[in-house]
Amino acid sequence: MNSVIQEYPSSFLASLGTVLSSIEKWAMSVGLKIVKSEISITEEACGTYSAPKLSILNSSGTELAEVIPVGASILGANGRIDIKGTYDKVIIVDLNIGGPSMTTTVTVGDHKEAHTKHFYRGIDEAGWYWIESKISGKGHKLTSELFFELLAEVSDYERQ
Repeated sequence: MNSVIQEYPSSFLASLGTVLSSIEKWAMSVGLKIVKSEISITEEACGTYSAPKLSILNSSGTELAEVIPVGASILGANGRIDIKGTYDKVIIVDLNIGGPSMTTTVTVGDHKEAHTKHFYRGIDEAGWYWIESKISGKGHKLTSELFFELLAEVSDYERQ
């Protein structure tokens, strides 16, 4: 197997481990329970591999949401996780600085001019982001505060 293909899911899994660890700490800091499990992901680019998944439960043990890794082969991103609750699902993507972009080059005679358009605004550093809407294209870095807002959106969780 090609070494680039082998590294592809390992960099995703490392980044995934970091974000799941943060989510676990945030959830446990307010008394929520975490159940860890493994899921199998199959991607054309790198085959089948195992990845960690989190279930977030309230203090009485009722599941509020799951944090499910989707994969590393995500167009314009380094990976994707979904936070799926009873009512809704939100998508979180791992982006490089600036996020995905498209560069067009126009050549007139000897003059070449390149223009780069970024698909999202607010991607000031590499990390995991929630994109507010396709219309605004505003990216929000996943923080503790944003995590709880998104958890409330997808479930019936209300932070005290």
